[in-house]
Amino acid sequence: EIQLKIGSLPDFVFDDSNTVYKTVKNFDAAMATKWSGVVTQYNAAREAVLAAVIAQETNELPKPIAAAIADFDECLKKLDTERTTLIDSNPEVEKAAVQREIAVFEDRLLLAKVQKKAEAYINDSKWAAKARLNMKGLKPTKITNFAGELYNKHISDEYLAMFNEECRFLDAPTFVKISQRNTKGSTVRSLKIEGRSAIQILSEGEQRAIALADFLTEARMDPLNRGLFFDDPVSSQDHDRRENIAHRLVELAKGRQIIVFTHEISFLQRMKAIAEEQQVDYEITTVRKASGTPGIINPELPLPVMKVGKRIGWLRDRLVKLTKLEKNGEDDEYYLQAKAWYAVLRESWERAVEELVFKDVVQRYDPRVQTQRLNEVNVTDEMIGAIEKAMTASSSWVHDQPAALNPKVPTSKDAERDLASLA
Repeated sequence: EIQLKIGSLPDFVFDDSNTVYKTVKNFDAAMATKWSGVVTQYNAAREAVLAAVIAQETNELPKPIAAAIADFDECLKKLDTERTTLIDSNPEVEKAAVQREIAVFEDRLLLAKVQKKAEAYINDSKWAAKARLNMKGLKPTKITNFAGELYNKHISDEYLAMFNEECRFLDAPTFVKISQRNTKGSTVRSLKIEGRSAIQILSEGEQRAIALADFLTEARMDPLNRGLFFDDPVSSQDHDRRENIAHRLVELAKGRQIIVFTHEISFLQRMKAIAEEQQVDYEITTVRKASGTPGIINPELPLPVMKVGKRIGWLRDRLVKLTKLEKNGEDDEYYLQAKAWYAVLRESWERAVEELVFKDVVQRYDPRVQTQRLNEVNVTDEMIGAIEKAMTASSSWVHDQPAALNPKVPTSKDAERDLASLA
């Protein structure tokens, strides 16, 4: 009977895995440690008593455990009080208060990120408020009138002299008068001919020429202006005025940086030639559109503008691709690419006659004949024979051949030999 009673007693757990233990520990850590030992002692005593009863060995019975659950009374009172408080409290009010605190903290976090900008805005607002009090002395009409007086007194004569000078440089009409109007804090210049707007009388090319002259005049008036950009300055201009503009831009480049965007290859060539003639440093690059993407920078000039030496490098690079097509057995593609390659080779021979045989004495679309270079020209019968032979070979392959002749496609080795001949 005793064995059954003792055996039915529970095996208690009182440690960190137990919620009651955690509650007691929070209330009184020393008491929690004490009762953890009491429970351990109880579990050991229960096992010892059960073993002694089974063996009927009374001398093995453990000593009684000296502990009273009254130790927990204060803890229970505290828990009761907290429970009553929770029951009586209004959770919605507390929840709202907590949410307000969270909102305040979030606002502070946001403010910390923009604090400097907010302070700057406040300072600017204070400055603006003070400035508004003094706006009477800053009326636009006063400034406009004063600016007009200064312009008429100190700039007009000098400006007009420079403007007419630029018009003569560019072969632009010199009978155009500059009319100035000052209004609402700004100065507007317009170009007039006998009181009528220049745009009503002049051609588009003449309008662009005088606009360019006006722009150059304004740039010259500012001593701090060290660089100028031009976007297609020869649009709508005839060849004579293009020549004048090219000379003018190169002349300006002697004292400041000039950047010119143009799609006119002939204009590019003239600026390049004039710069070389006047020993003005220059650099050329291209901005292209590739696969629908604009703005691709390429330091190499377009093929039609390349010198023969550069073309040889271009042909050598493409020859590598030709050789690969040949090795892979892609006959049709090789045929097409080889035909295009030989067309460029043929053009390069033609350019070599102008550039290398006759040393650029006469260049197509260049009005100059550079007679001083005649001393460098040395044409031999052997040279003429080599050029005729190479041109004939390239031309016969580039032109369409009769199908009945079953023309043989040059191999990559043939192309390599022909390129070496040009080199």
